[in-house]
Amino acid sequence: MQLFNPVFLFLILLGCVSRPDFYYLEFFGKTMGTYYQVKISTQEDQENKKNSMQAEVEQVLLRINQEMSTFLKDSHLARFNAAPANQWIELPCSLNKVMDTAQRLQQKSQGLYDVSVGPLVNLWGFGPDGRRKTPPTAEQVKDALGKVGLKYFEKKNEGNKCFWLKKKEGMRIDLSSIAKGYGVDEVADAIVQLGFKDFLVDIGGEVVLKGKKHDGSLWKIAVERPSPEGQGLQRVLTLSDEAIATSGDYRNFFETKGRRFSHTINPLTGESVAHQLASVTIVADNCMLADAWATALNVMGEQKAQETMERESLKAYLILRTDKGFEEIESTAFKQAFGKR
Repeated sequence: MQLFNPVFLFLILLGCVSRPDFYYLEFFGKTMGTYYQVKISTQEDQENKKNSMQAEVEQVLLRINQEMSTFLKDSHLARFNAAPANQWIELPCSLNKVMDTAQRLQQKSQGLYDVSVGPLVNLWGFGPDGRRKTPPTAEQVKDALGKVGLKYFEKKNEGNKCFWLKKKEGMRIDLSSIAKGYGVDEVADAIVQLGFKDFLVDIGGEVVLKGKKHDGSLWKIAVERPSPEGQGLQRVLTLSDEAIATSGDYRNFFETKGRRFSHTINPLTGESVAHQLASVTIVADNCMLADAWATALNVMGEQKAQETMERESLKAYLILRTDKGFEEIESTAFKQAFGKR
């Protein structure tokens, strides 16, 4: 997950200067290994409600972490992953919503998006088992691949209770490619329930934007230049009542003998992805979908990603790393929404 990035935060809030007759209520903290930020535009001074609102938001985030984290050993998902095979485990039914979306994308991506990739994520040093400095052996990859596949997973409902089962020992579900987006959506829903309609919610660069800013204009958000050496602005988008998420190879990786190994793992080959695609940005109706599709296209590489974004009518913005610098590729739906650059 992307770490706290003050430059990125500054960029997404360009133009957010409050007027005397308008107020911005803002609070932030840490969650899911990264930062979160909430910024609300309101016509009334709500500063006296800030602490209670932040506490409510953090309760939502705490619940999601306790349900879906693979790094908290006592989370519901971690306990399921540690349980024996062929045993039904009761889990919060909210997990089904996330898993249903993940399973649909697994089919739409021809298996290149697969949340059962947990054994491979751990093997490559990007999971709860800790980091590594060298790639695993071919035999280790082959062994981990044998534990990957949603065909080894089942779920069922009994009344208001939900149960999951895995058919193979060592199988691990990893929702890190979708849980952050789901968390953004859940926080946004909580803020709507509090009576606000103009706000943004940002968790580690995955963002929901609702309504408008104080001056009646739409929110502006930046897409980062995918460079680990320093941060820069690649593109600014104007959004309202949409979500945006980015997946890239430039934050979480290790290098050995001049080769970069990204945290993005191909669930069909078991290998860290190696292609020209540096980052994928998706704009969608909700952040859970944007988050998952950004990862799916990032796994695919530039050619298959372009085919998929057109077939699925995705608002997708790809940045390729080439010998001549960064190259941008926009889907048809993206061009229609934001104009051809």
